[in-house]
Amino acid sequence: MRKKYLSQKKQKVKALPYFFLAPTILLFVAFSYYPFLKNALLAFSLTDKRGNFVKWVGFANFQRLFNKSAFWLVVKNTFVFAFIVATLTLLMAMILALISYKTRRGCRIYQTMFSIPMSIASVPASAIFLFMLKKDGFVNRIFGTTTAWLQNASTALPSVAVATVWLSIGASFIFLLVGFRNVPQELLESATIDGAGPIKRAFSIMIPIASPQIFFVVFLNIGHSFKAFGQIKLLTGGGPAKASETLVYSIYNEALQNGRFETACANAIILFLIIFIFIRIQFAVEKKGGILQMKATYLTRRTIDNLDLILKILIGLALLFPLFICLSYSLRPDTELMNRSKSILPETWTLQHFQWVFKYVPVFQYIKNSFICCAIVICSQVLFGSLCAYALAFFNFPLKAFFFAVIITTMMIPGDVTIISNFLNIQALGLRNTYAGMTLPFLISCMSVLLMRQFYLSIPSEFKEAATIDGCGDIGFFARIAVPLSVPSIISLAIYEFIMIYNQYFWPLLVNTKDSMYTIQIGMSMLVGHESDEVGRVLAGAIICIIPSTTIFVIGQKYLVQGMTAGAIKG
Repeated sequence: MRKKYLSQKKQKVKALPYFFLAPTILLFVAFSYYPFLKNALLAFSLTDKRGNFVKWVGFANFQRLFNKSAFWLVVKNTFVFAFIVATLTLLMAMILALISYKTRRGCRIYQTMFSIPMSIASVPASAIFLFMLKKDGFVNRIFGTTTAWLQNASTALPSVAVATVWLSIGASFIFLLVGFRNVPQELLESATIDGAGPIKRAFSIMIPIASPQIFFVVFLNIGHSFKAFGQIKLLTGGGPAKASETLVYSIYNEALQNGRFETACANAIILFLIIFIFIRIQFAVEKKGGILQMKATYLTRRTIDNLDLILKILIGLALLFPLFICLSYSLRPDTELMNRSKSILPETWTLQHFQWVFKYVPVFQYIKNSFICCAIVICSQVLFGSLCAYALAFFNFPLKAFFFAVIITTMMIPGDVTIISNFLNIQALGLRNTYAGMTLPFLISCMSVLLMRQFYLSIPSEFKEAATIDGCGDIGFFARIAVPLSVPSIISLAIYEFIMIYNQYFWPLLVNTKDSMYTIQIGMSMLVGHESDEVGRVLAGAIICIIPSTTIFVIGQKYLVQGMTAGAIKG
Protein backbone atom coordinates (compact mmCIF):
# COMPACT_ATOMS: atom_id res chain seq x y z
CA MET A 1 0.00 0.00 0.00
CA ARG A 2 2.82 2.37 0.94
CA LYS A 3 4.60 1.57 -2.34
CA LYS A 4 1.48 2.43 -4.31
CA TYR A 5 1.14 5.73 -2.44
CA LEU A 6 4.78 6.66 -3.08
CA SER A 7 4.43 5.76 -6.76
CA GLN A 8 1.34 7.99 -7.12
CA LYS A 9 3.14 10.83 -5.31
CA LYS A 10 6.16 10.49 -7.59
CA GLN A 11 3.95 10.61 -10.68
CA LYS A 12 2.21 13.69 -9.28
CA VAL A 13 5.56 15.43 -8.78
CA LYS A 14 6.58 14.53 -12.33
CA ALA A 15 3.38 16.02 -13.71
CA LEU A 16 3.46 19.18 -11.55
CA PRO A 17 6.01 21.24 -13.52
CA TYR A 18 4.08 20.65 -16.74
CA PHE A 19 0.90 21.75 -14.98
CA PHE A 20 2.65 24.94 -13.83
CA LEU A 21 4.04 25.58 -17.32
CA ALA A 22 0.85 24.83 -19.26
CA PRO A 23 -0.95 28.23 -19.01
CA THR A 24 2.17 30.15 -20.03
CA ILE A 25 3.02 27.90 -22.96
CA LEU A 26 -0.58 27.85 -24.22
CA LEU A 27 -0.83 31.65 -24.06
CA PHE A 28 2.47 32.10 -25.89
CA VAL A 29 1.38 29.66 -28.58
CA ALA A 30 -2.03 31.33 -28.94
CA PHE A 31 -0.89 34.96 -28.97
CA SER A 32 2.73 34.89 -30.16
CA TYR A 33 3.58 31.83 -32.25
CA TYR A 34 0.24 31.22 -33.96
CA PRO A 35 -0.28 34.91 -34.88
CA PHE A 36 3.28 35.06 -36.17
CA LEU A 37 2.72 32.04 -38.43
CA LYS A 38 -0.63 33.43 -39.55
CA ASN A 39 1.07 36.75 -40.27
CA ALA A 40 3.67 34.97 -42.40
CA LEU A 41 0.92 33.10 -44.29
CA LEU A 42 -1.05 36.28 -45.02
CA ALA A 43 2.11 38.07 -46.15
CA PHE A 44 2.32 35.56 -49.03
CA SER A 45 -1.42 35.64 -49.76
CA LEU A 46 -4.22 37.81 -51.06
CA THR A 47 -6.84 38.77 -48.49
CA ASP A 48 -10.27 40.38 -48.54
CA LYS A 49 -11.19 43.62 -46.78
CA ARG A 50 -11.68 41.75 -43.48
CA GLY A 51 -8.29 40.06 -43.61
CA ASN A 52 -9.54 36.62 -44.64
CA PHE A 53 -7.33 34.41 -46.81
CA VAL A 54 -8.35 34.41 -50.50
CA LYS A 55 -5.47 32.81 -52.41
CA TRP A 56 -1.74 32.18 -52.33
CA VAL A 57 0.34 34.73 -54.29
CA GLY A 58 3.89 33.90 -53.18
CA PHE A 59 6.29 36.84 -53.13
CA ALA A 60 3.98 39.13 -55.09
CA ASN A 61 3.20 41.32 -52.05
CA PHE A 62 6.89 41.82 -51.33
CA GLN A 63 7.67 42.50 -54.99
CA ARG A 64 4.95 45.14 -55.09
CA LEU A 65 6.37 46.76 -51.97
CA PHE A 66 9.96 46.70 -53.22
CA ASN A 67 8.93 48.34 -56.49
CA LYS A 68 7.38 51.32 -54.72
CA SER A 69 9.55 54.33 -53.93
CA ALA A 70 7.15 55.13 -51.08
CA PHE A 71 8.10 51.87 -49.35
CA TRP A 72 11.81 52.69 -49.42
CA LEU A 73 11.02 56.15 -48.05
CA VAL A 74 9.20 54.48 -45.14
CA VAL A 75 12.17 52.15 -44.54
CA LYS A 76 14.56 55.10 -44.65
CA ASN A 77 12.34 57.00 -42.20
CA THR A 78 12.35 54.00 -39.86
CA PHE A 79 16.15 53.87 -39.71
CA VAL A 80 16.63 57.64 -39.51
CA PHE A 81 14.05 57.82 -36.74
CA ALA A 82 15.76 54.97 -34.86
CA PHE A 83 19.17 56.61 -35.21
CA ILE A 84 17.97 59.98 -33.90
CA VAL A 85 16.09 58.44 -30.97
CA ALA A 86 18.84 55.99 -29.97
CA THR A 87 21.64 58.56 -30.23
CA LEU A 88 19.97 61.46 -28.44
CA THR A 89 18.43 59.26 -25.75
CA LEU A 90 21.76 57.60 -24.99
CA LEU A 91 23.65 60.90 -24.78
CA MET A 92 21.09 62.59 -22.55
CA ALA A 93 20.47 59.56 -20.32
CA MET A 94 24.21 58.95 -19.96
CA ILE A 95 24.85 62.53 -18.87
CA LEU A 96 22.04 62.33 -16.33
CA ALA A 97 23.28 58.98 -15.00
CA LEU A 98 26.90 60.15 -14.76
CA ILE A 99 25.98 63.18 -12.67
CA SER A 100 23.62 61.11 -10.49
CA TYR A 101 25.44 57.85 -9.75
CA LYS A 102 26.66 58.98 -6.32
CA THR A 103 24.21 58.43 -3.48
CA ARG A 104 23.96 61.67 -1.58
CA ARG A 105 21.52 64.07 0.06
CA GLY A 106 18.47 64.75 -2.10
CA CYS A 107 19.36 62.14 -4.73
CA ARG A 108 15.88 60.56 -4.64
CA ILE A 109 14.37 63.91 -5.68
CA TYR A 110 16.33 64.45 -8.87
CA GLN A 111 16.45 60.75 -9.75
CA THR A 112 12.65 60.70 -9.68
CA MET A 113 12.54 63.84 -11.81
CA PHE A 114 14.90 62.30 -14.38
CA SER A 115 12.91 59.06 -14.64
CA ILE A 116 9.32 60.38 -14.59
CA PRO A 117 8.97 60.56 -18.42
CA MET A 118 8.94 56.74 -18.57
CA SER A 119 5.56 56.76 -16.78
CA ILE A 120 3.95 59.03 -19.38
CA ALA A 121 2.04 57.60 -22.35
CA SER A 122 2.40 58.67 -25.96
CA VAL A 123 -1.09 60.26 -25.97
CA PRO A 124 -0.54 62.98 -23.34
CA ALA A 125 3.04 63.46 -24.56
CA SER A 126 1.70 64.01 -28.08
CA ALA A 127 -0.82 66.54 -26.77
CA ILE A 128 2.00 68.46 -25.06
CA PHE A 129 4.38 68.44 -28.04
CA LEU A 130 1.55 69.20 -30.46
CA PHE A 131 0.88 72.41 -28.52
CA MET A 132 4.59 73.23 -28.34
CA LEU A 133 5.41 72.53 -32.01
CA LYS A 134 2.32 73.63 -33.93
CA LYS A 135 2.61 76.74 -36.07
CA ASP A 136 1.14 79.02 -33.40
CA GLY A 137 2.55 76.90 -30.57
CA PHE A 138 4.79 77.65 -27.62
CA VAL A 139 8.14 77.22 -29.42
CA ASN A 140 7.28 79.67 -32.19
CA ARG A 141 5.83 82.11 -29.67
CA ILE A 142 9.05 82.13 -27.65
CA PHE A 143 11.41 82.45 -30.62
CA GLY A 144 9.17 84.65 -32.74
CA THR A 145 9.18 82.18 -35.64
CA THR A 146 6.39 80.71 -37.77
CA THR A 147 7.88 77.30 -38.60
CA ALA A 148 5.31 74.55 -39.14
CA TRP A 149 7.42 71.92 -37.39
CA LEU A 150 4.91 69.10 -37.82
CA GLN A 151 3.75 69.99 -41.34
CA ASN A 152 7.17 70.53 -42.91
CA ALA A 153 8.66 67.50 -44.66
CA SER A 154 12.16 68.28 -43.39
CA THR A 155 11.19 68.82 -39.73
CA ALA A 156 8.23 66.46 -39.13
CA LEU A 157 10.26 63.29 -38.48
CA PRO A 158 12.88 64.99 -36.22
CA SER A 159 10.04 66.65 -34.29
CA VAL A 160 8.40 63.30 -33.58
CA ALA A 161 11.83 61.91 -32.69
CA VAL A 162 12.30 64.67 -30.09
CA ALA A 163 9.01 63.70 -28.43
CA THR A 164 10.08 60.04 -28.47
CA VAL A 165 13.47 60.89 -26.94
CA TRP A 166 11.71 62.70 -24.12
CA LEU A 167 9.53 59.64 -23.47
CA SER A 168 12.54 57.28 -23.59
CA ILE A 169 14.97 59.09 -21.30
CA GLY A 170 13.52 57.79 -18.02
CA ALA A 171 14.01 54.05 -18.60
CA SER A 172 17.43 54.58 -20.18
CA PHE A 173 18.52 56.70 -17.22
CA ILE A 174 17.54 53.96 -14.75
CA PHE A 175 19.47 51.22 -16.59
CA LEU A 176 22.58 53.39 -16.97
CA LEU A 177 22.38 54.59 -13.36
CA VAL A 178 22.47 51.00 -12.11
CA GLY A 179 25.37 50.23 -14.45
CA PHE A 180 27.46 53.16 -13.23
CA ARG A 181 26.70 52.37 -9.59
CA ASN A 182 28.08 48.86 -10.12
CA VAL A 183 31.51 50.28 -10.97
CA PRO A 184 33.91 49.31 -8.12
CA GLN A 185 34.42 52.32 -5.87
CA GLU A 186 38.06 51.39 -5.30
CA LEU A 187 38.88 52.02 -8.96
CA LEU A 188 37.34 55.47 -8.85
CA GLU A 189 39.15 56.32 -5.61
CA SER A 190 42.48 55.17 -7.05
CA ALA A 191 41.92 57.25 -10.18
CA THR A 192 41.08 60.28 -8.05
CA ILE A 193 44.29 59.85 -6.03
CA ASP A 194 46.21 59.67 -9.32
CA GLY A 195 44.77 63.05 -10.25
CA ALA A 196 42.05 61.99 -12.68
CA GLY A 197 39.17 64.46 -12.91
CA PRO A 198 35.49 63.53 -13.23
CA ILE A 199 35.52 63.50 -17.05
CA LYS A 200 38.63 61.32 -17.26
CA ARG A 201 37.17 58.92 -14.66
CA ALA A 202 33.97 58.72 -16.69
CA PHE A 203 35.66 57.95 -20.02
CA SER A 204 38.52 55.79 -18.70
CA ILE A 205 36.70 53.74 -16.05
CA MET A 206 32.95 54.14 -15.75
CA ILE A 207 31.87 53.98 -19.40
CA PRO A 208 34.09 50.99 -20.31
CA ILE A 209 32.98 48.99 -17.24
CA ALA A 210 29.31 49.86 -17.77
CA SER A 211 29.49 49.15 -21.51
CA PRO A 212 27.13 46.12 -21.32
CA GLN A 213 24.42 48.40 -19.93
CA ILE A 214 25.26 51.04 -22.53
CA PHE A 215 24.89 48.59 -25.40
CA PHE A 216 21.67 47.29 -23.82
CA VAL A 217 20.25 50.82 -23.71
CA VAL A 218 21.27 51.48 -27.32
CA PHE A 219 19.46 48.41 -28.61
CA LEU A 220 16.54 48.97 -26.23
CA ASN A 221 15.92 52.39 -27.74
CA ILE A 222 16.43 51.15 -31.29
CA GLY A 223 13.77 48.51 -30.64
CA HIS A 224 11.39 51.02 -29.04
CA SER A 225 11.84 53.47 -31.91
CA PHE A 226 11.00 50.75 -34.44
CA LYS A 227 7.71 50.22 -32.57
CA ALA A 228 6.77 53.88 -31.96
CA PHE A 229 3.21 54.48 -33.08
CA GLY A 230 1.10 56.81 -30.92
CA GLN A 231 3.21 59.92 -31.29
CA ILE A 232 3.48 59.46 -35.06
CA LYS A 233 -0.27 59.03 -35.48
CA LEU A 234 -1.23 61.93 -33.24
CA LEU A 235 1.47 64.44 -34.20
CA THR A 236 1.85 64.00 -37.96
CA GLY A 237 -0.29 61.09 -39.12
CA GLY A 238 2.76 59.87 -41.01
CA GLY A 239 2.82 63.01 -43.14
CA PRO A 240 3.37 65.22 -44.84
CA ALA A 241 3.57 62.96 -47.93
CA LYS A 242 4.87 60.02 -45.82
CA ALA A 243 7.79 62.14 -44.58
CA SER A 244 7.32 60.82 -41.02
CA GLU A 245 5.76 57.42 -41.74
CA THR A 246 7.62 54.41 -40.32
CA LEU A 247 7.05 50.69 -40.80
CA VAL A 248 4.86 50.24 -37.73
CA TYR A 249 2.63 53.13 -38.75
CA SER A 250 2.52 51.71 -42.28
CA ILE A 251 1.24 48.42 -40.82
CA TYR A 252 -1.67 50.27 -39.19
CA ASN A 253 -2.30 52.43 -42.25
CA GLU A 254 -2.39 49.54 -44.72
CA ALA A 255 -4.59 47.30 -42.56
CA LEU A 256 -7.04 49.63 -40.89
CA GLN A 257 -7.16 52.57 -43.28
CA ASN A 258 -6.68 50.90 -46.67
CA GLY A 259 -7.99 47.40 -45.91
CA ARG A 260 -4.87 45.76 -47.42
CA PHE A 261 -4.10 43.24 -44.71
CA GLU A 262 -1.69 41.27 -46.89
CA THR A 263 0.44 44.39 -47.39
CA ALA A 264 0.32 45.14 -43.68
CA CYS A 265 1.48 41.60 -42.91
CA ALA A 266 4.30 41.87 -45.45
CA ASN A 267 5.42 45.08 -43.73
CA ALA A 268 5.22 43.27 -40.39
CA ILE A 269 7.49 40.48 -41.64
CA ILE A 270 10.02 43.06 -42.85
CA LEU A 271 9.85 44.82 -39.47
CA PHE A 272 10.38 41.46 -37.74
CA LEU A 273 13.48 40.73 -39.83
CA ILE A 274 14.95 44.15 -39.01
CA ILE A 275 14.30 43.75 -35.27
CA PHE A 276 15.58 40.17 -35.35
CA ILE A 277 18.87 41.29 -36.91
CA PHE A 278 19.34 43.99 -34.28
CA ILE A 279 18.56 41.54 -31.44
CA ARG A 280 21.11 39.08 -32.81
CA ILE A 281 23.69 41.87 -32.95
CA GLN A 282 22.83 42.78 -29.37
CA PHE A 283 23.30 39.18 -28.18
CA ALA A 284 26.60 38.92 -30.04
CA VAL A 285 27.89 42.14 -28.48
CA GLU A 286 26.80 41.09 -24.98
CA LYS A 287 28.41 37.65 -25.44
CA LYS A 288 31.74 39.30 -26.20
CA GLY A 289 31.38 41.43 -23.12
CA GLY A 290 30.62 44.65 -24.96
CA ILE A 291 33.71 46.33 -23.57
CA LEU A 292 34.42 49.78 -24.88
CA GLN A 293 38.03 50.80 -25.23
CA MET A 294 38.26 54.55 -24.79
CA LYS A 295 40.98 57.05 -24.30
CA ALA A 296 40.43 60.37 -22.61
CA THR A 297 42.48 63.47 -22.27
CA TYR A 298 43.03 64.64 -18.73
CA LEU A 299 40.87 67.61 -17.82
CA THR A 300 41.06 69.72 -14.68
CA ARG A 301 38.62 68.88 -11.90
CA ARG A 302 35.62 71.19 -11.97
CA THR A 303 34.07 72.63 -8.88
CA ILE A 304 30.55 71.31 -9.47
CA ASP A 305 30.24 69.43 -6.18
CA ASN A 306 29.33 72.56 -4.24
CA LEU A 307 26.31 73.17 -6.47
CA ASP A 308 25.51 69.49 -7.03
CA LEU A 309 21.98 69.26 -5.66
CA ILE A 310 20.82 72.62 -7.06
CA LEU A 311 22.28 71.87 -10.48
CA LYS A 312 20.63 68.46 -10.73
CA ILE A 313 17.25 69.75 -9.61
CA LEU A 314 17.51 72.51 -12.23
CA ILE A 315 18.31 69.85 -14.86
CA GLY A 316 15.32 67.84 -13.64
CA LEU A 317 13.10 70.90 -13.95
CA ALA A 318 14.38 71.47 -17.49
CA LEU A 319 13.58 67.86 -18.37
CA LEU A 320 10.07 68.21 -16.96
CA PHE A 321 9.54 71.63 -18.56
CA PRO A 322 7.05 70.24 -21.13
CA LEU A 323 4.91 69.00 -18.22
CA PHE A 324 5.10 72.39 -16.56
CA ILE A 325 4.03 74.15 -19.76
CA CYS A 326 1.16 71.68 -20.14
CA LEU A 327 -0.07 72.40 -16.60
CA SER A 328 0.46 76.16 -16.95
CA TYR A 329 -1.55 76.51 -20.16
CA SER A 330 -4.29 74.18 -18.94
CA LEU A 331 -4.92 76.62 -16.09
CA ARG A 332 -5.43 79.68 -18.36
CA PRO A 333 -8.78 81.01 -19.58
CA ASP A 334 -9.56 80.91 -23.31
CA THR A 335 -9.06 84.64 -23.69
CA GLU A 336 -5.48 84.39 -22.45
CA LEU A 337 -4.78 81.38 -24.67
CA MET A 338 -6.02 83.27 -27.72
CA ASN A 339 -3.68 86.18 -26.92
CA ARG A 340 -0.71 83.84 -27.50
CA SER A 341 1.08 85.07 -24.41
CA LYS A 342 4.79 84.23 -24.03
CA SER A 343 4.51 84.13 -20.23
CA ILE A 344 5.19 80.73 -18.71
CA LEU A 345 2.83 81.47 -15.80
CA PRO A 346 -0.90 82.24 -16.17
CA GLU A 347 -1.98 85.82 -15.64
CA THR A 348 -5.39 84.52 -14.58
CA TRP A 349 -5.80 81.08 -13.02
CA THR A 350 -8.83 78.96 -13.83
CA LEU A 351 -10.04 75.35 -13.69
CA GLN A 352 -12.59 75.86 -16.47
CA HIS A 353 -10.85 73.45 -18.86
CA PHE A 354 -10.70 70.67 -16.27
CA GLN A 355 -14.37 71.29 -15.47
CA TRP A 356 -15.25 71.02 -19.17
CA VAL A 357 -13.33 67.76 -19.56
CA PHE A 358 -15.01 66.18 -16.53
CA LYS A 359 -18.43 67.43 -17.67
CA TYR A 360 -18.35 66.42 -21.33
CA VAL A 361 -15.86 63.55 -21.42
CA PRO A 362 -16.63 60.32 -19.49
CA VAL A 363 -13.22 60.42 -17.84
CA PHE A 364 -14.07 58.11 -14.94
CA GLN A 365 -15.51 55.51 -17.32
CA TYR A 366 -12.31 55.59 -19.37
CA ILE A 367 -10.14 55.35 -16.25
CA LYS A 368 -12.28 52.47 -14.96
CA ASN A 369 -11.79 50.59 -18.23
CA SER A 370 -8.03 51.17 -18.06
CA PHE A 371 -7.88 50.03 -14.44
CA ILE A 372 -9.89 46.88 -15.15
CA CYS A 373 -7.55 45.97 -18.00
CA CYS A 374 -4.53 46.65 -15.76
CA ALA A 375 -5.97 44.49 -12.96
CA ILE A 376 -6.69 41.56 -15.31
CA VAL A 377 -3.22 41.64 -16.86
CA ILE A 378 -1.40 42.11 -13.55
CA CYS A 379 -3.22 39.22 -11.84
CA SER A 380 -2.64 36.97 -14.83
CA GLN A 381 1.04 37.81 -15.25
CA VAL A 382 1.76 37.43 -11.55
CA LEU A 383 -0.05 34.08 -11.33
CA PHE A 384 1.11 32.47 -14.57
CA GLY A 385 4.56 34.06 -14.46
CA SER A 386 5.13 32.83 -10.89
CA LEU A 387 3.94 29.30 -11.65
CA CYS A 388 6.07 29.01 -14.78
CA ALA A 389 9.12 30.54 -13.11
CA TYR A 390 8.77 28.21 -10.12
CA ALA A 391 8.72 25.17 -12.41
CA LEU A 392 11.81 26.35 -14.27
CA ALA A 393 13.71 27.24 -11.10
CA PHE A 394 12.92 24.29 -8.80
CA PHE A 395 12.24 21.29 -11.03
CA ASN A 396 14.34 19.17 -13.33
CA PHE A 397 12.19 17.46 -15.93
CA PRO A 398 12.35 16.31 -19.56
CA LEU A 399 12.11 19.10 -22.16
CA LYS A 400 12.84 21.79 -19.58
CA ALA A 401 15.41 23.44 -21.84
CA PHE A 402 12.99 23.27 -24.77
CA PHE A 403 10.18 25.00 -22.87
CA PHE A 404 12.58 27.66 -21.62
CA ALA A 405 13.71 28.27 -25.22
CA VAL A 406 10.06 28.56 -26.30
CA ILE A 407 9.57 31.30 -23.69
CA ILE A 408 12.82 33.16 -24.46
CA THR A 409 12.19 33.08 -28.22
CA THR A 410 9.06 35.20 -27.77
CA MET A 411 11.45 38.11 -27.18
CA MET A 412 12.26 37.82 -30.88
CA ILE A 413 8.58 38.31 -31.82
CA PRO A 414 7.59 41.86 -30.85
CA GLY A 415 3.92 42.51 -30.30
CA ASP A 416 3.78 45.02 -33.15
CA VAL A 417 4.76 42.28 -35.60
CA THR A 418 1.81 40.08 -34.61
CA ILE A 419 -0.66 42.85 -33.82
CA ILE A 420 -2.64 42.56 -37.06
CA SER A 421 -2.93 38.77 -36.80
CA ASN A 422 -3.99 39.04 -33.17
CA PHE A 423 -6.53 41.69 -34.16
CA LEU A 424 -7.98 39.39 -36.85
CA ASN A 425 -8.18 36.52 -34.33
CA ILE A 426 -9.90 38.67 -31.71
CA GLN A 427 -12.30 39.93 -34.38
CA ALA A 428 -13.06 36.36 -35.52
CA LEU A 429 -13.83 35.38 -31.91
CA GLY A 430 -16.25 38.29 -31.58
CA LEU A 431 -14.23 39.81 -28.73
CA ARG A 432 -13.92 43.39 -29.99
CA ASN A 433 -15.19 45.95 -27.48
CA THR A 434 -14.68 43.54 -24.57
CA TYR A 435 -12.21 43.40 -21.69
CA ALA A 436 -11.18 39.93 -22.91
CA GLY A 437 -10.30 41.32 -26.32
CA MET A 438 -8.25 44.13 -24.78
CA THR A 439 -6.26 41.88 -22.44
CA LEU A 440 -5.91 38.37 -23.90
CA PRO A 441 -2.64 38.97 -25.82
CA PHE A 442 -1.02 40.38 -22.67
CA LEU A 443 -1.90 37.78 -20.04
CA ILE A 444 1.70 36.58 -19.98
CA SER A 445 5.06 38.01 -21.00
CA CYS A 446 8.61 36.80 -21.17
CA MET A 447 9.63 39.53 -18.73
CA SER A 448 7.29 38.30 -15.98
CA VAL A 449 8.68 34.77 -16.26
CA LEU A 450 12.32 35.90 -16.30
CA LEU A 451 11.84 38.34 -13.41
CA MET A 452 10.18 35.76 -11.15
CA ARG A 453 12.58 33.00 -12.22
CA GLN A 454 15.55 35.22 -11.39
CA PHE A 455 14.19 35.73 -7.88
CA TYR A 456 13.37 32.05 -7.32
CA LEU A 457 16.89 31.07 -8.36
CA SER A 458 18.19 33.35 -5.59
CA ILE A 459 16.31 31.41 -2.88
CA PRO A 460 18.84 29.18 -1.07
CA SER A 461 18.34 25.48 -1.80
CA GLU A 462 18.47 24.85 1.96
CA PHE A 463 15.04 26.49 2.28
CA LYS A 464 13.53 23.91 -0.06
CA GLU A 465 15.32 21.04 1.61
CA ALA A 466 14.23 22.12 5.08
CA ALA A 467 10.63 22.53 3.92
CA THR A 468 10.67 19.05 2.37
CA ILE A 469 12.00 17.51 5.61
CA ASP A 470 9.17 19.25 7.49
CA GLY A 471 6.64 17.61 5.18
CA CYS A 472 5.94 20.65 3.01
CA GLY A 473 5.29 19.60 -0.58
CA ASP A 474 6.05 21.53 -3.77
CA ILE A 475 2.70 23.31 -3.85
CA GLY A 476 2.98 24.15 -0.16
CA PHE A 477 6.50 25.51 -0.59
CA PHE A 478 5.34 27.62 -3.54
CA ALA A 479 2.32 29.06 -1.73
CA ARG A 480 3.73 29.45 1.81
CA ILE A 481 7.39 30.29 1.22
CA ALA A 482 8.32 31.16 -2.38
CA VAL A 483 5.43 33.55 -3.09
CA PRO A 484 5.66 35.48 0.24
CA LEU A 485 9.42 35.88 -0.25
CA SER A 486 8.89 37.18 -3.77
CA VAL A 487 6.52 40.00 -2.80
CA PRO A 488 9.03 42.76 -3.76
CA SER A 489 9.44 41.21 -7.22
CA ILE A 490 5.68 40.84 -7.55
CA ILE A 491 5.21 44.51 -6.65
CA SER A 492 7.79 45.61 -9.21
CA LEU A 493 6.13 43.43 -11.86
CA ALA A 494 2.70 44.83 -10.96
CA ILE A 495 3.91 48.44 -11.19
CA TYR A 496 5.67 47.83 -14.51
CA GLU A 497 2.64 46.10 -16.04
CA PHE A 498 0.30 48.80 -14.74
CA ILE A 499 2.31 51.49 -16.51
CA MET A 500 2.60 49.44 -19.70
CA ILE A 501 -1.10 48.52 -19.93
CA TYR A 502 -2.39 51.88 -18.71
CA ASN A 503 -0.27 53.67 -21.33
CA GLN A 504 -1.27 51.39 -24.23
CA TYR A 505 -2.68 53.11 -27.30
CA PHE A 506 -2.20 51.00 -30.44
CA TRP A 507 -3.97 47.81 -29.32
CA PRO A 508 -7.01 49.44 -27.64
CA LEU A 509 -7.36 51.63 -30.75
CA LEU A 510 -7.64 48.49 -32.91
CA VAL A 511 -10.07 46.43 -30.82
CA ASN A 512 -12.43 49.15 -29.55
CA THR A 513 -15.12 50.93 -31.51
CA LYS A 514 -17.57 51.70 -28.69
CA ASP A 515 -17.11 54.81 -26.59
CA SER A 516 -18.17 52.91 -23.46
CA MET A 517 -15.15 50.60 -23.79
CA TYR A 518 -12.51 53.23 -24.52
CA THR A 519 -9.49 53.33 -22.26
CA ILE A 520 -8.22 56.67 -20.96
CA GLN A 521 -5.59 56.87 -23.73
CA ILE A 522 -8.14 56.39 -26.51
CA GLY A 523 -10.63 58.73 -24.89
CA MET A 524 -8.11 61.51 -24.43
CA SER A 525 -6.64 61.02 -27.90
CA MET A 526 -10.00 62.21 -29.26
CA LEU A 527 -9.14 65.66 -27.90
CA VAL A 528 -5.70 65.84 -29.52
CA GLY A 529 -5.55 67.80 -32.75
CA HIS A 530 -8.26 70.30 -31.92
CA GLU A 531 -7.80 73.95 -32.85
CA SER A 532 -6.12 76.59 -30.70
CA ASP A 533 -9.30 77.74 -28.96
CA GLU A 534 -9.53 74.27 -27.41
CA VAL A 535 -5.87 73.98 -26.42
CA GLY A 536 -6.77 74.35 -22.73
CA ARG A 537 -9.10 71.36 -22.89
CA VAL A 538 -6.53 69.21 -24.68
CA LEU A 539 -3.83 70.01 -22.14
CA ALA A 540 -6.22 69.54 -19.21
CA GLY A 541 -7.06 66.11 -20.61
CA ALA A 542 -3.35 65.33 -20.88
CA ILE A 543 -2.78 66.24 -17.21
CA ILE A 544 -5.72 64.06 -16.13
CA CYS A 545 -4.36 61.20 -18.23
CA ILE A 546 -0.88 61.49 -16.72
CA ILE A 547 -1.81 61.64 -13.02
CA PRO A 548 -2.58 57.92 -12.33
CA SER A 549 0.50 56.44 -14.02
CA THR A 550 2.85 59.09 -12.66
CA THR A 551 1.48 58.67 -9.13
CA ILE A 552 1.94 54.90 -9.23
CA PHE A 553 5.44 55.36 -10.64
CA VAL A 554 6.56 57.83 -7.95
CA ILE A 555 5.14 55.67 -5.13
CA GLY A 556 6.62 52.43 -6.43
CA GLN A 557 9.79 53.72 -8.07
CA LYS A 558 12.07 51.77 -5.73
CA TYR A 559 10.43 48.44 -6.56
CA LEU A 560 10.18 49.25 -10.26
CA VAL A 561 13.91 49.98 -10.52
CA GLN A 562 14.68 46.65 -8.83
CA GLY A 563 12.39 44.82 -11.23
CA MET A 564 13.74 46.53 -14.35
CA THR A 565 17.35 45.77 -13.47
CA ALA A 566 17.18 42.41 -11.66
CA GLY A 567 18.60 39.86 -14.01
CA ALA A 568 17.95 42.06 -17.04
CA ILE A 569 21.59 42.90 -17.63
CA LYS A 570 24.69 40.92 -16.91
CA GLY A 571 27.74 43.10 -16.58
